[in-house]
Amino acid sequence: MADVLRWGRSAYESDEALALERAAGEELGLSWELREDRSSPGSLAGVKALVTNSGVRVTDAVLERFEGSLVLTTTSGWDHIDVDAATRRGVAVLRCPMARRDPVVEQSLAWLVALMRRSPALDAASVRGEWARGRLVELGGRGLAGAKVLVVGGGVIGTRMAEVLDLLGAEVLGLEQDGVPVPPKARRVGLDALSEVDAVTLHCGLTPSSTGLFSAERLALLAPHAVVVNTARGAVLDVEAAVGMVRDGQLRGLAVDVFPEEPYTRLAEGAAVEGVLFAPHAAGYRHDLSARVAAEVGAALKAWHAGEPLPHAVATARPNALPVVQGLGGSFLYTTDVLALAAWYTAQFGFTFEKWGDSMGFEFPSADVLPAGRMASTTFALMKADAVAEVRTGRINFRVSDLDAVVASLRASGSEVDASTDESYGRFAWVHDPDGNKLELWQPPEG
Repeated sequence: MADVLRWGRSAYESDEALALERAAGEELGLSWELREDRSSPGSLAGVKALVTNSGVRVTDAVLERFEGSLVLTTTSGWDHIDVDAATRRGVAVLRCPMARRDPVVEQSLAWLVALMRRSPALDAASVRGEWARGRLVELGGRGLAGAKVLVVGGGVIGTRMAEVLDLLGAEVLGLEQDGVPVPPKARRVGLDALSEVDAVTLHCGLTPSSTGLFSAERLALLAPHAVVVNTARGAVLDVEAAVGMVRDGQLRGLAVDVFPEEPYTRLAEGAAVEGVLFAPHAAGYRHDLSARVAAEVGAALKAWHAGEPLPHAVATARPNALPVVQGLGGSFLYTTDVLALAAWYTAQFGFTFEKWGDSMGFEFPSADVLPAGRMASTTFALMKADAVAEVRTGRINFRVSDLDAVVASLRASGSEVDASTDESYGRFAWVHDPDGNKLELWQPPEG
């Protein structure tokens, strides 16, 4: 039985690229096998790593038969994988966003420019044989420089999109929404700012927090001149409501690459509306995608095989790569920016912040942690006190099973870490989070 099972093959993937993927595994001493039957992976006996695409469903039932430690999807999205089931079983889940990052950004940017400058209206006039130069003032084309563009999602693609928009002179905004990261380049805003934006571009993953995020009610908060682009996930946007708003003049334009169900049955009906641009989940494609995916898969397998920090982890559940958290039940860490610090802890340790609110003058999220695939959880809170002039710092202790792996991951992210050894008590390391809270990492002595 193969060490690496490639379950599913996309239409764009060439034999040559799959051969590169096989060679990458074999260079690591891992045998490789392709199974194209999307209905079932077949026997998983002896499989250490499962490589999939969005055409298959990695369900709880599949993972129950899987004895390996890695599920790697060749896609940027991961909603075809039961991540919770993987985490419970100590299985890491990785994705491959870099292969599609630039094509998605380019497509999103092209659509933003086209819609804001009223290209669909000018094109429709040309089809009618109308020289529409005299309508330019009426059409009111807008540029990106100085425009307020809301980038929803701060992952690999959203971060790059924000960087490009910033370089082009746009005022980049990021939506403060529980479970949806904000790009570093973006100024944080709430839903009350929707009426002020000129464009919205969606780049978030599909999670409970993002599902239905841009409903008909929230779309109605946008100004009539605003445009919306969705290259994220179909369920984030009410596409039918958005099409209707463009038809009725309540939105200037809409571009959609992803749909709530695919193929989308109302494709022709929506695309017939002037100002609506549709594509068949094509934004991530370019001519060399197959080779780029193979290279990213190979790099991910290499990191996993070597025990190095795992790239683009959705769930990093390997016992030797994440800390086991103990004794955090009453811990409070103080911060000047709750959302920014929450994002740091999510990036470093995979913590999920689930509760947001106000209590006793504090604005806080609460983290419910299921670390390292262990069946245990605890909570801690990040607190912001507006009445306190100086931020106090707290201290938390992480018990880890492999201190070297955790320290390597932190240093790779740019954190400074001090480490020492005490023969009686084990090995220790200390790191400060961006707000100065002290993290003590402890690996108990063997035995």
